[in-house]
Amino acid sequence: MVISDDTLEDEKENDKKGKENAANHPDACSHFDTLKFKNTSMLSIASVFDETKFMAAAVDPLYGENDPALCDRFTTRDGDQNDDADDAQPERYSFLVQVLDENKRPPSDPNYDCRTLFIPSSAYARFTPFERQYWDIKKKFFDAVVFFKKGKFYELYENDADIAASRFDLKVTDRVNMKMAGVPEASLELWIQKFIDCGHKVAVVKQLENQIGKEIRKKSSDHEKLPKGAEDSSIIRREVAYVLTSATVTDPQMMNSDFSTFVMSLNYESSNGAIAMLSTVFIDVSTSSVFYCKFEDDARRYYLETLLLQIKPKEILLQKDAVSPCLALFIQKLLPSTSLIYLKQEDEFYSTERCINELEKGGYFKSIVKATTEGKHILSTSYPASFDALIADAMLTSAFGAILYYLRYLHIDQTIIPCIKVASYDLFPKSASSKIGQISTICHPILGLDGSSLVNLEIFQNSVDGSSCGTLFDALDNCMTPMGRRKLRHWLAHPLTSVSMIKERQDSISLFCKPGSSLDKFISSYLKGQPDIERLISRARSKQSRLKEYVLLLDSLAVLISFLGNLKCNVEKLLVPVDVCLKKSSKIFKLVFENSLDLEHLESLLTHLRNSFDRKSALEQGELKLNPGKHSDPAYISIENKVSAVEKRLDSYASQMKKELKCGEIRFKDIGNAIYQLEVPSKYCNNLPKDFLLMSKTKTVQRYWTPLIKENVKELEQARELRSSYLSNLLTLFLDQFNENHQSWQAITEIISEIDCLYSLFKFKENRLPISCAPELVASPTSFFHANDLGMYIRQVSLANDFITNDIFLGRHCSDSGDTHPQAVILTGPNMGGKSTLLRQICLCVILAQLGSFVPATSLKMSVFDRIFTRIGAQDNILAGKSTFKVELEETSRILNEATPLSLVILDELGRGTSTLDGHAVAYSVFHGLISRIGCLSLFSTHYRLLTSDFISFIKKTIPKPLGLWHMSCMIDEHTRDVTFLYKLSHGVCPKSYGMNVARLAGIPESVHAPPSYSFRLLRGHIRFLNSIASLSQKR
Repeated sequence: MVISDDTLEDEKENDKKGKENAANHPDACSHFDTLKFKNTSMLSIASVFDETKFMAAAVDPLYGENDPALCDRFTTRDGDQNDDADDAQPERYSFLVQVLDENKRPPSDPNYDCRTLFIPSSAYARFTPFERQYWDIKKKFFDAVVFFKKGKFYELYENDADIAASRFDLKVTDRVNMKMAGVPEASLELWIQKFIDCGHKVAVVKQLENQIGKEIRKKSSDHEKLPKGAEDSSIIRREVAYVLTSATVTDPQMMNSDFSTFVMSLNYESSNGAIAMLSTVFIDVSTSSVFYCKFEDDARRYYLETLLLQIKPKEILLQKDAVSPCLALFIQKLLPSTSLIYLKQEDEFYSTERCINELEKGGYFKSIVKATTEGKHILSTSYPASFDALIADAMLTSAFGAILYYLRYLHIDQTIIPCIKVASYDLFPKSASSKIGQISTICHPILGLDGSSLVNLEIFQNSVDGSSCGTLFDALDNCMTPMGRRKLRHWLAHPLTSVSMIKERQDSISLFCKPGSSLDKFISSYLKGQPDIERLISRARSKQSRLKEYVLLLDSLAVLISFLGNLKCNVEKLLVPVDVCLKKSSKIFKLVFENSLDLEHLESLLTHLRNSFDRKSALEQGELKLNPGKHSDPAYISIENKVSAVEKRLDSYASQMKKELKCGEIRFKDIGNAIYQLEVPSKYCNNLPKDFLLMSKTKTVQRYWTPLIKENVKELEQARELRSSYLSNLLTLFLDQFNENHQSWQAITEIISEIDCLYSLFKFKENRLPISCAPELVASPTSFFHANDLGMYIRQVSLANDFITNDIFLGRHCSDSGDTHPQAVILTGPNMGGKSTLLRQICLCVILAQLGSFVPATSLKMSVFDRIFTRIGAQDNILAGKSTFKVELEETSRILNEATPLSLVILDELGRGTSTLDGHAVAYSVFHGLISRIGCLSLFSTHYRLLTSDFISFIKKTIPKPLGLWHMSCMIDEHTRDVTFLYKLSHGVCPKSYGMNVARLAGIPESVHAPPSYSFRLLRGHIRFLNSIASLSQKR
């Protein structure tokens, strides 16, 4: 039986179109109807119609609309046993109706494990071998969407098929008793990303052998009796290759964010219901970076909140039955999109001893021989040096044990653990400064920004929709590389306290700014458009790189090494007008000239690696082809010679046939797997020898195999398979050679990311600051902040007309003489007058200054601050049973307990969450405590007029430190009562809050706000009367 079809005229063109269609319409394969061949045996069709072409029928519309299940039902594309389609038997899958976990617990049980599925033995007894293979895997990953490899498709069954249909409209068909949807192998990554983006976990099951390998294995094991429970040898072997979640994706094609995605484990010891000590380990799988942190916290969990807001983990591992519901609710409220994963104690959340044992059993690190005291020699695991501090702490080791188990469960531990880089995470301690007598000194390298400050100042996410739009990071982010963007985020979460390090960054920005400097253009010409080198290096080190990724990595590193070399050689030309001292003091200069990289050696190595294979073939076809003369391995030369010899014999045979048949149009044609089909024009086919076997035909040509062609093709395929296997191993060898210098490659990414951050800070100054200066920071024992024309960064410099500035002088430097400036200020002003904005301006300016950036002012001189505390806005915490006022007081309590003389404290309308009298009492007490007991720089905005009266009457008289009363000015039209906000800072107390005037601006009808205005006038008169009586009493 032979298929004759005009659509097969040019099979290569059809294959090309089929691939294009699969790429453009990846779900097309799921919308086909079953092919029906009348009066034709499918086995006879399969014997002539090549398997690959038949598979293409499920992808290419040129072949008709078909279903991927067709290949399961009617072909033997992978050699699985396929039962005849009988009537559906729903009772066989009753375990999917009343779901139980492996311990027979229903979902209503508090200890239900959603990862597992119980399948009764009665159901197993009716499974086919293939079904048994599938359910053996699925029952261990019941909460994951399982992509099951079959031939050239990945298929989803039962519940997973229903998800595919409901989410993406994939067509579901029946495979015997199993519902099934399928996607082409070529678009697997695309579909995995789609499912992960929808919040699903994905397990990928791959084949361990092909049809030929299965037959060889089957023949060798036919005489062996399978043990009970062993996998049936009649089906292709498969196993879970990896499991992916939104936090553990490493494939660049599936990642849609430049930022780190962390998996965190929390391990803590509680005391009297409060967290006494918390140990946490978190890993960014995409870069194999592990961080650990240990700190004390209380029941309010401010430091845990800070850590979570800084790194925003996608998944958090917790000990089952050991986590308080309050902690879980706290995390869920703070990070609603974060998944909480509960692990069983000891079995999954490893203890310290279990973690060490599992690390040794896993063989992740090299083993060394050690001599014991008894003179014996034992094998001991040699951990990386960075591991020492981690495994030296019992709680941290246990927390890492949870990470280890989770990576094992995801089947990625063997690729990730051997490559991890371990470092401590710098989370500020409770007291970032220490007092020595009357002098305060900063003893921590970073400015402390707690969770409240990150939220209140909108550092990383805004208060409108939770995105980064309009945040400080959004304004600063002008990075050109993904690793630069991650580094900038880390910088912003950890501003500096070292004056010298801050000055290095400032001097680098100054290099960009000097007239005639072309440094910014030079840097952008190299860095713009560079891929995520850090992640590509991590994939290469874990040997997960595809060939195209490897080529991209080599090319990008070559560009970056060239960049560093040229920058080093041409820095004098690029910075001709710049002072020599400024060059040498800048961070860029130190990054370029004070590193230990041997650029010439690295460039030579990259040249060797890049020239070892055909780059064009690797990029365009994804095939590794060695360049002639670049590889002298005798085994490879022998394989290549064999391939070449067979190809020459076949070419010689074609020439012979042209002469014998006297037809110059005879040629070889590859149709799918049936390669080297001898194509003969139809008019020459009448008198062909009998041993010519017809393979395919069109109206104009017929294609044949002869015994000689068949024998040579078999030999050629075997030789090509050997070459393919050799080249696959060769890529691993190339990666090993590349990884010998992984420390140098990582050092390059570190240098490039820091240069990118400095460039970003320069672009921030250029694009966002109409006026700017490099602030002068002083390591002073007293805190102060002296700014001329302080403003706010803007969206673009063209909006400079709306840029309103203020002079702000707070505190006194010990070397200053003359006028003293207030250490604490009460700020008043009308509603919407800009009080909160001014407070935020000062905080953001301090952060920018200690980040090393220029600031929006004509001049700024300030001390180095150790912490910024903010109490801004009003919000409750319903889940924790806390009112707005309770939340206010908790945050205020922390400020009073942890602020030092070198802290900056911002309090915006404290006491608004309760009655006027209670709120006034709280505000008065807190303000008095900040001034008298702590002595930090404080700004206190309020609408309480009595507080300003108390300030004048009592506080100013009893406290010797300079204090100030400021207000935001405005203008009132006496006729229309319209308010014009000036947003300028003035001395003194604002006459009133102008709340009724703002009500008119808000559109509240006159009939509504007129009565309150009358009541306000009565109340104001009553207060004046009481004040006059109080004044008379004081005089007496």
